[in-house]
Amino acid sequence: MGEDQPDADNDRPWIVLHDKTDHGGFVITASENTSIDDRRVARIGDMVSCPRPGHGINPIVTGSDCVTLDGRRVARHGDRAACGCRLLSSQIASASE
Repeated sequence: MGEDQPDADNDRPWIVLHDKTDHGGFVITASENTSIDDRRVARIGDMVSCPRPGHGINPIVTGSDCVTLDGRRVARHGDRAACGCRLLSSQIASASE
């Protein structure tokens, strides 16, 4: 089992545009085609803005092993951006529930 615990993949809420990170940043890009409650869903390669010195704008680098949108894996609560921050979902439950 990897760091992202793929067996629990469907239990982790998805990340959407403007969700926060544990470094105090937030998601700044997301899918143009898929949204939850009118908030676009983030995927690997979408960008976060991190306020920590030297981090800046960087991509989401981990995501679902099971769910893709527009050919890219969906980002979930606890996934990471390239600077090492963890993504924090504002969603109550995953879209699969």
